[in-house]
Amino acid sequence: MPAKRLPMRKTREVLRLRWGLGLTSRQAAASLGLARSTVAEYVRRAEEAGLSWPLPPDCDDFILEQRLFPLGSVPTSTPSSTSPALRRWLSPTTCGPESAGPAAMPGINSTYAEMLAHYGSAALPARVGRPQDKAKVESAVQVTQRWILARLRNRTFFSLAELNAAIRSLLEDLNTRRFRKLPGTRRSHYEALDRPALLPLPAERYELAEWRKVRVNLDYHVEVDGHYYSVPYQLCRLELEARLTARVVECFHKGRRVASHVRSSERGRHTTAKEHMPKAHQAYLEWTPERIAQWTGAAGPATRELVERIIASKPHPQQGFRSALGIMRLGKIYGPERLEAAAERALRFGALSYRSLASILKCGLDRAADTAAEPKTIAHPNIRGAAYFEEEPSC
Repeated sequence: MPAKRLPMRKTREVLRLRWGLGLTSRQAAASLGLARSTVAEYVRRAEEAGLSWPLPPDCDDFILEQRLFPLGSVPTSTPSSTSPALRRWLSPTTCGPESAGPAAMPGINSTYAEMLAHYGSAALPARVGRPQDKAKVESAVQVTQRWILARLRNRTFFSLAELNAAIRSLLEDLNTRRFRKLPGTRRSHYEALDRPALLPLPAERYELAEWRKVRVNLDYHVEVDGHYYSVPYQLCRLELEARLTARVVECFHKGRRVASHVRSSERGRHTTAKEHMPKAHQAYLEWTPERIAQWTGAAGPATRELVERIIASKPHPQQGFRSALGIMRLGKIYGPERLEAAAERALRFGALSYRSLASILKCGLDRAADTAAEPKTIAHPNIRGAAYFEEEPSC
């Protein structure tokens, strides 16, 4: 049974950790929550494809997938000769003996992974059931609480700058304090071990982003916090990845960005790019409420009122443009006089839709006498009528 193919974004992380940072397969597997055999297989495929790190600038996720799987093949877990038979069919994210710790954890979420990639670093999650992995972290927290927070607990600060100055002074004292059981200080160890391994800061500042799965609706829009953003209409019904920052909403399909919009906080509204629309829908953008009102006014007052009421009945004016343009086509087919008469009838009976108006014209109801609005009279010699009761003129 073949194992599930990794997303190409995670495949890039495999190559970045192995080739870019020099991590071992075990370390990369622990960082990404994968089986070590899966990491090894993807690295092998990349080597056979002649790839190296960094990947070429034009090697997006679609091209990368074609290079790694040219014949549509899928990866399989590499079994160990001493492993049980069941081990041969484990998926990359299944918890086996080699990956019990990392695979059992949720792994690194997309936001954190993007930050690590931005700064050229990696995270190695602590193993489940191994408290010794957390000893240094917990010890550092304890030291900070004792030598900084505890010494400030009885002081009152009146500004953030004053508090930061006090923390900075105690931090310097902590970093230059000599170890009890080791030679040197925290500062000297930092200068000898950490500083030589540090990378320069990236040219661009890191921007916090949230990643979500979104599905494209039939109207080629995706919903993010109650607002709707367009994507190319060919992607209808597909699942995409949305990257959300404070200012921008980006949509990705198989790692390739397909849409980018300024983020909006208006709920229930749409942000639509013309190039995302089908050709038939793009024609609607050439029409505005003012242009439609100008045409309907020339057709007649009833036609104008009908169109205005149709547009007003929609949540968004643009949603009524299709009906308005359809009514304009009816005017070209049946003529302005019949259109105006049909609009009058539609308003009288509350038939406020393009379909009702088209039915009135098709059935010729605009030409029929409307007897419903006129009082019925009966001709009979025994019925005097209203004229009989009129007052006779005085002599």
